[in-house]
Amino acid sequence: MTIIKQTIPIAVVLGALAYWFGTSSGSPTLAVNAADSEQPRPVLVAAVQEGEIHSGLRFTTTVRARNRATLAFALPGRLAERLVEVGDRVERGQLLARLDASQFRNARNGAKAARSGANARLAQLSRDKQRVEDLLASKSATREELEKVSTALEAVKASVSGASSQVEDANRMLADTRIEAPFSGTITAVLMQRGEYAQPGRPVVAITGEEALEAEVELPESAIAGLAVGDSVDVTLPILEVSGLRGTIRSIAHSASVGRLFPVVVALEPHPSLMPGVTAELRLKKRRLAQLSLPVGAILDPSGSGTFVFRVRDGKAEKVAVVAKALAGGRVAIEGALANGEQVVIAGHSYLTDGQVVEARPFADSPLHR
Repeated sequence: MTIIKQTIPIAVVLGALAYWFGTSSGSPTLAVNAADSEQPRPVLVAAVQEGEIHSGLRFTTTVRARNRATLAFALPGRLAERLVEVGDRVERGQLLARLDASQFRNARNGAKAARSGANARLAQLSRDKQRVEDLLASKSATREELEKVSTALEAVKASVSGASSQVEDANRMLADTRIEAPFSGTITAVLMQRGEYAQPGRPVVAITGEEALEAEVELPESAIAGLAVGDSVDVTLPILEVSGLRGTIRSIAHSASVGRLFPVVVALEPHPSLMPGVTAELRLKKRRLAQLSLPVGAILDPSGSGTFVFRVRDGKAEKVAVVAKALAGGRVAIEGALANGEQVVIAGHSYLTDGQVVEARPFADSPLHR
């Protein structure tokens, strides 16, 4: 079962970060005296940027083998032998289980006998035809006799063909009384015991491959936007305390499963600690192309309905409403009436009002840009 970690709403996160950037002793702040309100307010500014915004999505799931199968018989019959137990390592083509095949062997033997009899009659009629043709050449036989033996010969040829088909069917059914490993791997389940009656399609054993490993997570529609096949994925095994593993998005479903979730399959690079069944934490890097972003410290009233920033234009602060879309590191992807390269206030918001004269100081080296 895929477990999706609960995420904190972006408004709450932005509110906490904005508070920290505005009040922490380690953050850049500007002290302003109320008596100097008529003087240009000193503020620190940073540029609005346009480009790719990468945000991390973390999900916990279980590693599985790409090759996995639950095997069953195509024929009914009593299980005569099951040769494996859970945990057994098997090779491709190895016999895993077989049915009591006596009735199918009898059917094959009967088909072979019928084919042998038909072949014997075919050989005899072939000789008879040749003899009649020789007699006809010497005018010791009639054409009607030749036509009669020719018709009998064609009928026997059809019988030989039918008997050969019956032998092939009997061989196929006899082969279907055996279950062989379709690939090398490990037996993960045994679902029938010796002596039980197997109906066609009833699972007998389950096998999991060991070479190619993968993991699957199911994401809502809002989460798959910005993901693409081939994107790199950071993989951690939290219980085994293994990190730094890598994966690649192999497929993204084009239709939703039950609950309107879209399965995303991640192919995992080989590692000694990776094996089917272990818990893995996947960090998918979500991209937003051509997205405006600004430092998180520029966002004001992030937890309310009127989120805004102060843009500096012509020496004055202008209040601009924005919508925060995604948080990535120290920057926030936004929508609003801002343009790439415009300056927004990053520190010095206290008591700042719309239209107030400001003295902008660049804040290019701020940790917000890192």
